[in-house]
Amino acid sequence: DLRLTLYLVGCSRLLPRPLAAIVQGQSSSGKSYTVERVASLFPPEAVVLATQMTPQALFHARPGSLSHRWVVAGERSRLENDDKAEATRAMREMLSGGRLTKMMPMKVGGEIQTVKIEQEGPIAFVESTTSAHIFDEDRNRCILLTTDERRSQTMRVMRLHAMLASGKVQSESVRVVARHHALQRLLERRSIVIPFAERLADLFELVADRVECRRAYPQLLAIVQTSALLHQRQRKTDQDGRLIAEAADYAIAARLLSGPLARTIGE
Repeated sequence: DLRLTLYLVGCSRLLPRPLAAIVQGQSSSGKSYTVERVASLFPPEAVVLATQMTPQALFHARPGSLSHRWVVAGERSRLENDDKAEATRAMREMLSGGRLTKMMPMKVGGEIQTVKIEQEGPIAFVESTTSAHIFDEDRNRCILLTTDERRSQTMRVMRLHAMLASGKVQSESVRVVARHHALQRLLERRSIVIPFAERLADLFELVADRVECRRAYPQLLAIVQTSALLHQRQRKTDQDGRLIAEAADYAIAARLLSGPLARTIGE
């Protein structure tokens, strides 16, 4: 489920309002490995890999290079202070508004002039962290995911390593990656409608006393839309050519988000 959720986050880059996620877990629990493996399923033109980003990095990227890309930002700093909050402000603004605008002084033709820098999005986003405490401003913009730290999962990981080392199984990663790259290149940006969106809003009324619902509900809709986008060859269209999300898309969203949303807005 963690891998599938991350895959949908990456695919959501094609939506007008993509998703963002933070993967939490202890050291050695597989956070970075899982993120990197899922990111490898996307072709280079769809992903921006950055193990570390400075506060101004998004502003000064090549114009247009971030639009509808999945930014994979590596490990989040454990420091949670005012400097760190400033460092992640550009990310928050890009996730919320889908673009960045900044006025700054620059030397132009031998004199200092105020220049307007604009960076078009939107972006999908993911990072990982070992910290249990994340700024509210960052946390409520992201789906909070966790690694599986149970003993049974540890045993599965070790057994797989053992089978690979003993030669009993062979990795098919090259073939799998090539297949997914082809899939991603075939996907088209499409408008998507959710016929049951109002019904879902009515159900959220049960927890509407939590202000976090204002972002949790759009996250749910985005997962539904992303599932429909991935199944764009199997989904029907309306008279305006928009894809129509189905109950199956909601079933995927409900399964993947039941845990994260329970932590965000309560059981």
